[in-house]
Amino acid sequence: MIIAKSPKTIRVMFTPFRDGLQSSFGGKVRLNDFLPAMKRSAELGIRHFEFGGGARYQAPYFYLGEDPFEDMKAIREAVGPDVDLQILTRSVSGVTLTTQSIEGLNLQAKLMAESLRATTGLARLWFVVDDADHARQLSGYGDEFVYKPGGFAEKINYAWDVLVREDSDAPFVMLVGDDVLFHPAWWHHGQQVADMYEANVVGTNDLVTARTMTGKHTPHPIIRRSYIEYEGASWDGPGSLCHEYQHYFVDDEIVTKAKQLGVWQPALGAIVEHMHWLTGKSDKDEVYERNDTMFEKDRRTFVKRLKANTGVDAG
Repeated sequence: MIIAKSPKTIRVMFTPFRDGLQSSFGGKVRLNDFLPAMKRSAELGIRHFEFGGGARYQAPYFYLGEDPFEDMKAIREAVGPDVDLQILTRSVSGVTLTTQSIEGLNLQAKLMAESLRATTGLARLWFVVDDADHARQLSGYGDEFVYKPGGFAEKINYAWDVLVREDSDAPFVMLVGDDVLFHPAWWHHGQQVADMYEANVVGTNDLVTARTMTGKHTPHPIIRRSYIEYEGASWDGPGSLCHEYQHYFVDDEIVTKAKQLGVWQPALGAIVEHMHWLTGKSDKDEVYERNDTMFEKDRRTFVKRLKANTGVDAG
């Protein structure tokens, strides 16, 4: 029994069509044998299913002659666009950065864009890249793309000023690199947390660090647009999205300020998986190595700004 002083919404995920199939049959069940039941379940009002991953990756290939990714697309078509679908992930190594070929970069962008589109139809995707040829080739994956040399924060601020502010009325902005995979229901959960707690900065879960997975931080914040406009997401004041660090501590400043103002809230079910080399999901290439050379300078900048704006001396 759950007792609460105020009404609470409890969302339940229906698991028989992934966990149940794996536990009872090792996942070796043909799509057409359970798809009608899944479709009927959705018609009867179930809004959140586990529908893939785990043994439902390899079993269709090894034993059924089916493609699990095509199966998941067919499930989406059967249950409709408004039902949340979730997988049991077993990490994908898919990060490719500017040391890779243009073909590899395009594949990474395609995977990222497809994971975003599959998990929500409510988001627009802007690419900001420092290679003009690559920018042109990305035009088919994002809603907008722009060529802008510079560091991470410089690119983000440029996109905010030139693309988002001028060409969008989106109520939220989210900061990510191309080395992420969006999990099903991430946006539904993130928006629900923002609305329920009236949060202006919502922390997604990257499945990497302890401080992120315990709700203390996020490298990929969802930020309410009105908050950026009237307060500023950084300590630079109204209209500022992020201070122009070279690479690191952009997220630390955004999260620290939001906590300072009482407008921070984690959303641990909003999973935006970070495919960083430290997780073993990608290789450490020269781009990561170049970013690492910026760490100490960015750390000193953050420590100085932290003391000036909060009085905290982090040394």
